[in-house]
Amino acid sequence: MCVVVCLLAAVLRDKVLTAEQFAGVHLVVAGGYDELLPENREHLVELRTLADQLVLSDSHVTFLCNITASEKQHLLTKSTALLYTPDSEHFGIGRLNGNIYIYIYIYMYAHNYCN
Repeated sequence: MCVVVCLLAAVLRDKVLTAEQFAGVHLVVAGGYDELLPENREHLVELRTLADQLVLSDSHVTFLCNITASEKQHLLTKSTALLYTPDSEHFGIGRLNGNIYIYIYIYMYAHNYCN
């Protein structure tokens, strides 16, 4: 997911969109989260820190942990695109939801590199 945050920052930095267009861009990172797992806590801190370092304000990035099914459905119906970045999943509910709700569905094999 770090690569997605970096891509958003690059769009801003490189002025790929006008300021007016970029004002309408918002990345929502949503999914399951178990606070008891150190890896989950560390990754969330890493993503929030990265967004701050890349000067992406809360108006452009939101992190949602443990969303309900109705919250997920609401997000999907309001979204323009779905970026699905599983580490080692070949098929899953994310793909099905993307195909049902989203016109632009992007399956990314993402590594957490930010260059």
